[in-house]
Amino acid sequence: MLQRYISEETVHDIECIGCSKNRKPVVKTTFKKKLTIGKLPKCLCIHIQRTSWLDNGMQMKRYDSRDFPQTLHMDGFVYSKSAAKDRKQGLVGGRDDCVFSFQNQSASSGVNLLRALNYDCTTQSGLHIRKPSYNSTSDINHNSPEGAMSYKLSSVIVHLGDVFTGHFICYRRSPQTVQGTRQNERWLCCSDSSVTPCTLDDVLSSEAYMLLYERM
Repeated sequence: MLQRYISEETVHDIECIGCSKNRKPVVKTTFKKKLTIGKLPKCLCIHIQRTSWLDNGMQMKRYDSRDFPQTLHMDGFVYSKSAAKDRKQGLVGGRDDCVFSFQNQSASSGVNLLRALNYDCTTQSGLHIRKPSYNSTSDINHNSPEGAMSYKLSSVIVHLGDVFTGHFICYRRSPQTVQGTRQNERWLCCSDSSVTPCTLDDVLSSEAYMLLYERM
């Protein structure tokens, strides 16, 4: 699922502002669109869409199973320095000089996500609070967390029922310590006020609706 999320997509007939500035008619071109994650959170939430629409406009719930790991490595899904070396273009397409500075950028211009992350960290009202220790127009997220990008599955939310009605239950990893006493790792199934032990196989074979991972 994540691999499809970051896959390249070809977008046709894009009006290039830089190319069309002094030309009429408007120049249209083809862009490569690619999504990557600029900054990882401490808790990563992944929503699995289980509602599909039929040709007659009716909704239908999807009951197909999705494989998901207990340990998730996000290194390949984050915009990194190595990716920046391989791809010289910014996220909005075109060369770097086609992306204007924040002070001079018009509202209709494209915004480079990674530059916005860097800009927000070191500026206030468009003015630098301190001289940045890096190139603020870089296509690298300098605010991204350092270290490993591995996550551990902490809970799984499952929807029981159909597209119109149903009930949510939650599989969650039990706390490692209870009242100061260290516990063996185990999983719990929570349904309203009912909490019962379950196995990891029960969790990984469930029809997951939402996955929650915690940074390791």
